[in-house]
Amino acid sequence: MPRTTTSKNAKEKDAQIQRMKAELKKINSEIAEEKKKRRQSRREHKETVEKMEDVISGVAVDVLLDKARVEMERGGYEATRTELMEKQVKLKLATDKKVQEDIVKKDEETIRRLEQRNKELTEALENGLDRKSWNECELCSQEFKDEGDRVPKLLKCGDTLCWGCIKHLANPDFLICPFDGTVFAFTEFNNINHLHKNLKVL
Repeated sequence: MPRTTTSKNAKEKDAQIQRMKAELKKINSEIAEEKKKRRQSRREHKETVEKMEDVISGVAVDVLLDKARVEMERGGYEATRTELMEKQVKLKLATDKKVQEDIVKKDEETIRRLEQRNKELTEALENGLDRKSWNECELCSQEFKDEGDRVPKLLKCGDTLCWGCIKHLANPDFLICPFDGTVFAFTEFNNINHLHKNLKVL
């Protein structure tokens, strides 16, 4: 084998190792963030309830409903409706114990999946395996595909998950990003079925 080819392969291998190390660092950071979020959940819940007092009283919702009626004629109804849904979802997150328990379970599952992915990538790195971590869903570690449940979907916060994981994580009227905790409220014209495919990771 020519020396230039060997050198090129070595550089590609080194670049792959560096990418995997970066991925491991990112996963470790996400695991730490998830655990931190769990530890702070009770305190944050109390703060959220206090902040949502105006919503609980119905004042904020009434204002948004009035705004929606006015903007319906101006073409801005969908934006106001989304804002209203976000308020209602945050109220549910702050007061509905069943929803909170479901979120805790999904958080625990996210931590378990991230730890498993961390383990798999570490083993691949140690064994010198050629693994394209950027082409995999960060939750299930499955390789992205152009169709089906492995299609990469881009969340509004910028994170990418496969379609299968998104369907699993989604609640009937909202989705919480498992990485940064961003809450996405759904409306008829703004839900998981309207998420765009992330072509950059295919």
